Amino acid sequence: INWSEQKKRFGRLNPDKTFYVIRRSDEHAGINSQFNTNMGHLRYAINQGWIPVIDMQNYPNAYLEPEEAGSKNAWDFYFKQPFGEQYSLEEVYSSQNVILSSGMPPAVCPNDSMEFFTRPELIRMWNRYFKKYSGFSAVLSKVIDDKYAQYLKGKEEERILGVSLRGTDYLNRPYQHPVQPSIGQALEVTRRVAHEQRCRWIYLAVEDARILEAYQKEFNDRLVFMRDVQMYDNLLPGENITGHSFDRLHDKYLRGMEYMMQKALLTRCNCLIGGRTSGNVAVMVWQPDYDYTYFWNLGRYGVDDTIDKI
Repeated sequence: INWSEQKKRFGRLNPDKTFYVIRRSDEHAGINSQFNTNMGHLRYAINQGWIPVIDMQNYPNAYLEPEEAGSKNAWDFYFKQPFGEQYSLEEVYSSQNVILSSGMPPAVCPNDSMEFFTRPELIRMWNRYFKKYSGFSAVLSKVIDDKYAQYLKGKEEERILGVSLRGTDYLNRPYQHPVQPSIGQALEVTRRVAHEQRCRWIYLAVEDARILEAYQKEFNDRLVFMRDVQMYDNLLPGENITGHSFDRLHDKYLRGMEYMMQKALLTRCNCLIGGRTSGNVAVMVWQPDYDYTYFWNLGRYGVDDTIDKI
């Protein structure tokens, strides 16, 4: 696959329009890493006067089973297309003027830098793009409403602190990724923020069974978490969670849906704390107006994560 940006002529349709097909070269990228980079490509296309269409159907990704490649668009499982159903991939790939995006993340997109997390006006700009050109799919929106009714409805009055943490493959210290807090650090800040912000409830979005166990022990009946999602507790050394299988029918789709509904429910909380991850970047784009947020700034693995004692 040629991953450079390139102009193509696929057919004779739409001679008066230019389509911009958004794609990603990293087949192991998580769905919210995909979301963040796609938002950057979307903005780029809109500013050029092009029509963006997101293609997670014809390029390898972590959310399609082998037999679904080429026939289902994984983006549509979780999000809406920028122009809805107005333009299908079939129509785009029969059109005269088509630009295939670079497969790399664009220079400007929601990202895991502290500059992003500490600039409310920037986060709100991306939220406007999200609301105008994306939004959750109808299926995911219904799931979010159902899970809200099951887990959080009525608890906002007593205030909910959302806690969004990553363990599993981050324990392998992936180079240049933001350092995640230890369980002890996470519990300490959770206790402090819950007290200061008067939050009765702790909603935990996590994929690591060890973190969940520690929070259950600490917060007991104050803790809320989704009991109907799979937890990761047996990753192999170097294994990425997007490459892990729970050996069930439609596993790739379900892993994405379980992850997304956990993260999306954070938007119904009053406050939010978490590590610097693609998932938490996306959560801030979806919901930029928390009463309070806190994100750990511990450097990046292999870059500035060591402080020597001399």
